[in-house]
Amino acid sequence: RASRHRGSASGAGHAPGTGPSPTLPRSSPEIWSRTPRTAGPPGALLWRSPPASEELVERAGRNYWNLLAGTRGTLYEDDRIMMEFAVDPVPSDGLSLGFQVTVTNRGSHPIQSVGLEVGRSQQPRGCELRLEPMPAGLARAFLGRQQKIHLRGCLEVRGPFEPGPWLELSYLLPDDLCLKAGVRLPLAITRLMAPAGKMEASAFLDLWNSPDFAHAEAAVICTLRQDLVASGTGPFAVGRCLEFGGALRCLLGLDECPRSVALYTSCPLRQGMPWEVSSVLLRAELGTPNGESAPAFPAQRGNRGNSKETMALCRVSVRSPSAAVNRCLLEAVLDVLCSAQA
Repeated sequence: RASRHRGSASGAGHAPGTGPSPTLPRSSPEIWSRTPRTAGPPGALLWRSPPASEELVERAGRNYWNLLAGTRGTLYEDDRIMMEFAVDPVPSDGLSLGFQVTVTNRGSHPIQSVGLEVGRSQQPRGCELRLEPMPAGLARAFLGRQQKIHLRGCLEVRGPFEPGPWLELSYLLPDDLCLKAGVRLPLAITRLMAPAGKMEASAFLDLWNSPDFAHAEAAVICTLRQDLVASGTGPFAVGRCLEFGGALRCLLGLDECPRSVALYTSCPLRQGMPWEVSSVLLRAELGTPNGESAPAFPAQRGNRGNSKETMALCRVSVRSPSAAVNRCLLEAVLDVLCSAQA
């Protein structure tokens, strides 16, 4: 509970209406210099053979970002196949995430040997991905024009897990070559999170400054996606991304720097979970170590957002009593804020 943690932030002890509102001081240049930097997340499309076009990769990335905050929609699509994803409501025991994947032949010709299976390597730790067999027990499916197949899957949660367990999609091209693609599923630890009522600024600061929260902090400096920078809305756009469709909640007016965003949520304590944590706090500081905003330029044709003039730094920090939860939430944050590694 917040009352068990007393912070040292200036103003945190004032009664309502009797003093200045408590604020979260901006991180010093020294703290920024000690924070590691990241090159970005792996992206929604881990690999594809033959290689995918830049447009297809970017479209898959946008679909993935949207689905991390949503419950259903298109995940992957090319000129022949469309792969849709829908996740079930979180069950009461909180131990599994059920989902459905629908593969549709969107082309004008039949597609042979369509396969979808769990990737054999480099799956996130802390979970196990399972996928039911193809209809009628077949290893591969034949899809006529506009025909669909539906497969049920489940992510068994054993502890804090990194986002993006993945499936391997495959099918035969007209020249009998096999197309294969590793597609990440929009399943992250945020699916198990929800704000537990309204949190006051003083309670946020008490928890943020408490030793157990501060000691377990996970933090990184990243470069925001070009569209977030060019939008001109800065903290508003970043805050919307970090809410993950309601899994986290913004706390307005808390941060000393107007270009920073503070959010909170909780991982409910469920019987049988191998990990327990209550409140989880997140902070995103936009701009530079001195609090200055980076210039935003309109997107140029063919610009993927990696030129120096369109870059904007963001320091993201996550605090809770669990270092593992903090790291996993941080990975999910990078998925929605950053462009994929080239």
